[in-house]
Amino acid sequence: MADRVLIVEDDSDVADHLRSVLERAGYEVSVLRDGLDAVAWAARERPDAIVLDVALPTIDGFEVLRRIRGDHRTLFAVVILLTGLTGAAERAYGWDLQPDDYLLKPFDPDDLVARLGGRLRRVRQALATSWAMLPSGTVIEAHVRQLLDDGEGLSLLHIDLDEFKSFNGRYGWVRGNQAIALLARIVESVANDVGVGSFAGHVGGDDFSVTTDPDLAVKFALEVIDRFDRAVPELYDPADREANCVWVANRRGELERHRLMTVSIGIATTAVRRFAHYGEASEVAAGMLRIAKRASRSSFSIDRRRDDPDDPGATGAPVPGR
Repeated sequence: MADRVLIVEDDSDVADHLRSVLERAGYEVSVLRDGLDAVAWAARERPDAIVLDVALPTIDGFEVLRRIRGDHRTLFAVVILLTGLTGAAERAYGWDLQPDDYLLKPFDPDDLVARLGGRLRRVRQALATSWAMLPSGTVIEAHVRQLLDDGEGLSLLHIDLDEFKSFNGRYGWVRGNQAIALLARIVESVANDVGVGSFAGHVGGDDFSVTTDPDLAVKFALEVIDRFDRAVPELYDPADREANCVWVANRRGELERHRLMTVSIGIATTAVRRFAHYGEASEVAAGMLRIAKRASRSSFSIDRRRDDPDDPGATGAPVPGR
């Protein structure tokens, strides 16, 4: 399948020239001439790349880029800014908005094609190996060990996607990477918002671990669930989103119905017990995660088995999100 490129250019002659150059290079090309239209179209259609003029009606290319980079649906689109502006201040401002490249008019067609291809390859490689600037699982383990050695209270959260395999089967690994990247950004943002020693890491694949203050563990879990449940429908095509399910062929070639992705969280906490080492805390959190996964919706399960035997949550029963 050819990469899809959106050209956003209000000059008809330039837009036609760009279309001709990119279609000859094998890209599937769409053209828009308005900034607001481009933002809406990109969020809906999710092109692989955008060639974006700075001077546009309604909102300029800088504002288009700012909105694209602020939306999880378009965060990973390659964006090449195209402009006739030659001032250093304008170019510096544009670079601050994190385009993948910057070309001045008049541009060299071969140069544009080479830059676009290179940027697309770089983004694909990055998506295949990293989902966010988060510490690895070994760093999380070392952090927990240090907290336990120092006698600090902590909650350890294991976070995992449900129905990720069916999503991958329906949409492929590129969209699957986007789902993991979405969860990574949510986990990281909640860690920043909740604060008080929250420390998030990416264990691998769709698995994440977090440490936070024992009093904040439930709040953390609910925030992750709430933000994920609100964002995840946008990862699906409109028809699947409306049907609230996807149909995926099993090994026998038979179509099976799967619900949309949810997130499950297992929590171990020193609020109810002491842990001798990381492995013990991790094993408890993993057990709670397995319990949370029994639910048919996003949920968390927290270990309270040594707290109050009459507490309904004392057995670690899954607790749905808000």
